[in-house]
Amino acid sequence: MRFLIMLFFCSPFLAQNMETSLEHICKENQLMGLAVYTFSSTTEKVYAVGYRNEAQKLPITPETKFRIASISKAFTALGLMKLYDKKMFQLDDAISDYLNFKVENPNFPGVPITFRMLLSHTSSIQDGAGYDAFLASTYNETPSPSVSSVITPTGKSFTSDMFMNYKPGTYFTYCNFNYGLIGTLIEKISKQRFDIYMKNEILNPLGITATFNLQDIEDIQTIGTIYRFDEKGWLPNKDDFKGIKPSPSDLNNYKVGNNAVFFAPQGGLRASALDIGKFIKYLKNEGKTAKILSKKTIQLMKKNQWTFTGNNGDHYNGFFKQYGLGLHQTNLNTSDLIYDPDFFGNFIGHAGDAYGLISDAYFSEKQNFGFVVITNGCLIPFEKGKNSSFYKFEEEIFKLVCEDFIKKTSKVK
Repeated sequence: MRFLIMLFFCSPFLAQNMETSLEHICKENQLMGLAVYTFSSTTEKVYAVGYRNEAQKLPITPETKFRIASISKAFTALGLMKLYDKKMFQLDDAISDYLNFKVENPNFPGVPITFRMLLSHTSSIQDGAGYDAFLASTYNETPSPSVSSVITPTGKSFTSDMFMNYKPGTYFTYCNFNYGLIGTLIEKISKQRFDIYMKNEILNPLGITATFNLQDIEDIQTIGTIYRFDEKGWLPNKDDFKGIKPSPSDLNNYKVGNNAVFFAPQGGLRASALDIGKFIKYLKNEGKTAKILSKKTIQLMKKNQWTFTGNNGDHYNGFFKQYGLGLHQTNLNTSDLIYDPDFFGNFIGHAGDAYGLISDAYFSEKQNFGFVVITNGCLIPFEKGKNSSFYKFEEEIFKLVCEDFIKKTSKVK
């Protein structure tokens, strides 16, 4: 399954060991493929194993872009926080003040829902039954419906379970629609279409070619297909373009600030492992690699906003124990362990899971180290991890890349 590897400042012997180990993990866990990125103070590496397209036998390469699922939320959060940095809103402002309709939990009238709550998933909004109908309308109706249609009681897609029976700001529940609202607020405040704003203000300054708009991809063959497996074999589940770029959507009637869910700010960014690596490296170095946010605002993003105390949130089988402003904080408890908290401290970043793709992007608070892991499918159901809420293959890769960093760090010392 060996295809291509891109390395910077690392020995061929070490690279061979790492690549061989990743091939073994890929084969043992019956994955379609892997893209793995790591960085330290002296090295930056990308490893690629397996296929980006099984039918065409196209290998994953360092340039392969995937629809990276919820890691997209961290990018979207950065986009919103740039507007915060420009003092265009305050975190504890009511979002209703920036929209043309009121967003309010019917169970708690008069309690504002704020930017901080959306970013930290404490808004009391959840992906209720109406959310799927709203998504279908978003992609099948022209023009797309307003986000108000699913979040206000008079909206055609609204269902009462779009809100939880918890006071806004008091309970964590992971919610995709929070970030659909954030994307729409970015449009409202910036007066720019979400994908264009993100490209010009976030992605281009980071020096990456990731995009929320498929039409920005010059070579459609660089997109990795996402797979599931059934009795008929490998089943393409997302982005199986067969070398043909889809026709562009008709955006003539697109209304800025109406419904940015169209561009999937919650999970639709297409990016390579290297693209994501530059993003987490930017956050780790607190803005030294690109001029986007102030150091103070990056530190605010990384600051914890919610901590699980036993009954103040849905922790998803122990996966979510702390959350910042668009950033997951982990490696603090047995259930969310990545590797050796005494050495690495807290890991900050985000994970993703959609259509058969699993993705991770985290950096250590204590060490100058971070990593990205992406797989585009598994022959069998993903096996639960032995030591945490991560999957088994994730635990194996985390151990591999973390021990590699520790080994090299000890040699330097």
